[in-house]
Amino acid sequence: MSEKTLFLGIDPGAAGGFGVLDADGRFVAGDKWRDGGRTYRAVSAYAGRIAACHLERVNIFPRQARGFITQMQSLLVSAGRWMQILDLLAVPYELVAPQTWQAAFGLYHWQRRRAKLAGATGKLEGFALTPWDLAARLWPEAGVKGQGQSGMAVGLLLAEHARRRRSEA
Repeated sequence: MSEKTLFLGIDPGAAGGFGVLDADGRFVAGDKWRDGGRTYRAVSAYAGRIAACHLERVNIFPRQARGFITQMQSLLVSAGRWMQILDLLAVPYELVAPQTWQAAFGLYHWQRRRAKLAGATGKLEGFALTPWDLAARLWPEAGVKGQGQSGMAVGLLLAEHARRRRSEA
């Protein structure tokens, strides 16, 4: 891989974001979703150098919960905006299921494990690794400081997943 090879990961969630890593897995850039124009400009600075992009797949599981349709509609719209940005920048991308990248980092069912650790008190009684905890450990220079930056954290983990998959090929 050349020095100019970059990897992009995108969390299309409502509080989504992106992360960019170099060929050695070092932090290059990352941010939360701001608006279409600002996000487009931020990602376009790297577009010509992106070797692989992993965009988290949006899964829809219909249920009768109040507000479900509105919540899922906004998630689908957000994913569509990211796809449009990638298409405009001619960045090829792969949709990656949350289970796939989470399993690769030992985060599969992290929400369930975290809830179980919280127990009846609602307070964490032990260690519960989250995507933002892991991203903060792997890339301290990125400045991920908690759940408020979960979109960028997931973006960085997806970029690392893309980088690892590319190096295996």
